[in-house]
Amino acid sequence: MKQIQPKRKLSPFKIAAIYAVAGGLWILFSDKMLASLIEDPHILTRLQTYKGWGFVAVTALLVYGLIKRYVSEMQKSEESLRESEGYNRNLFDLSPIGLALCRVDGALVDVNEAFAKIIGRTIEETLRLTYWDITPEKYADQEAQQLESLRTTGRYGPYEKAYKHKDGHFVPVRLKGRIIKRDGEDFIWSSVEDITERKKAELDLEKHRENLEELVKERTQELETKISVIERMNKLFVGRELRMIELKEGIKELEKQIGSRSK
Repeated sequence: MKQIQPKRKLSPFKIAAIYAVAGGLWILFSDKMLASLIEDPHILTRLQTYKGWGFVAVTALLVYGLIKRYVSEMQKSEESLRESEGYNRNLFDLSPIGLALCRVDGALVDVNEAFAKIIGRTIEETLRLTYWDITPEKYADQEAQQLESLRTTGRYGPYEKAYKHKDGHFVPVRLKGRIIKRDGEDFIWSSVEDITERKKAELDLEKHRENLEELVKERTQELETKISVIERMNKLFVGRELRMIELKEGIKELEKQIGSRSK
């Protein structure tokens, strides 16, 4: 598919340059043409006056057309920008992932509903807090590492921590973000995912693994006990057989002795 090239916009400098070139060419060539055609100085002066007024009228129309085009392009650009901002705002508001914009000092500037929901608050309540109000103190060292990453690379994360919920419990989250600029000021743009369900699944899996290991241990002990019993029984039976053989041999030997004496 052939790509449509965007129209080039006229800047104020280009408008002024077009006006200067057009005006210079008009003055240069029109004066030479009149001087070559008209010898009477009075008529020449009158025609030059008319020419001057004609120049003013033509250039006024030219400047009007250029400015109108420039203003029209600016209006279209502003309209496109508003549509783009509206689209991005909808994506921000409706995102299932928590999104937050805060200053470098931690003051929350903008959050979506998903972010506020993670800490059990409304958007209005959340915006009255700072990043540090919802971060437990035990993560201070980890936060320092992430801020250093922001300072050196402009990004941080992904990493895991917990937020303070409104009711007091901790919510496990996974964060990542980057530095962005707005009106020359640095802000931290973050995406935050509630990983409570994942943590529960991991905990359930760990408990299942521990239970399985305990069951295997119990079955192994039972098997070892049974094997030990079998081994003792085998030893008992083997000992009995040996004693029976010894007894039979003793009887045979005794019978031989008795038989030899009777003869």
